[in-house]
Amino acid sequence: MAEPIETIVGPGAVRVDEVGQGPRVVLVHGGGAAGFGAFEAQLPLAADWRLVAPHRFGYEGSPDRPEDWGVDAPVVAELLGDGAHLVGASYGGTVALLAAARRPGAVRSLTLVEPAAISLGMDDPVVIEFERATREALALPDPGDALRSLFAAIEPTATWPDPLPPPLEEMGRRLQHARLPQDAVYDVQALRGGGFPIVVVTGGARPPFEAIAAALVRELGARHEVIFDGPHGTQHMGLPFNELVEQVWREGETGRSI
Repeated sequence: MAEPIETIVGPGAVRVDEVGQGPRVVLVHGGGAAGFGAFEAQLPLAADWRLVAPHRFGYEGSPDRPEDWGVDAPVVAELLGDGAHLVGASYGGTVALLAAARRPGAVRSLTLVEPAAISLGMDDPVVIEFERATREALALPDPGDALRSLFAAIEPTATWPDPLPPPLEEMGRRLQHARLPQDAVYDVQALRGGGFPIVVVTGGARPPFEAIAAALVRELGARHEVIFDGPHGTQHMGLPFNELVEQVWREGETGRSI
């Protein structure tokens, strides 16, 4: 029988869902579903790992405020405790990078799933165009138009109902008021010198995220792994992602490549 998920009030009064036994893993969601809604496919890993899934500010159960990597990062850094593996997806990748730079000594490994680390890749024309398209999308006055335009840049094959149901309309409204990830500035020296493995996972199908991954390899000494045909939320693929991320976590536990 699966272990029950525990819900606690974490730093900053954010909702934190936890499950499992073993070394601590903090999972940082992107701009859609929160907590284990974004990492449901990783729940089987709770057999060997303590999975910690915060709901970032503005999401269900946490204080209602605009999405902002600047206020999320200190919360995630505190959730690392005495040491944890860290996973960040999309916008959550920006949060995870900033949290890791705040407390590099508490990070055992850092896995980034198509992170929105746009500022690190701005020497690439593909990323420059992506930055322009996402900024213009979120400046649109109608939240439905903003959501469709944003995902036309992020996940061009995605289709959306018309009219949008209320949860998606609300998602568009929340993203309109988000602090843009391209405005984040990263402490490259702290990340490179942290002594923990950094792995970027992409699905091989979205040129801006492949270019961002290449920039992270160059700037941070990261390793780039591709799970081909994966969606933007590559973690949703389940088994292939889980096998990869467990290898990263074990590497972080032993302090050596395996």
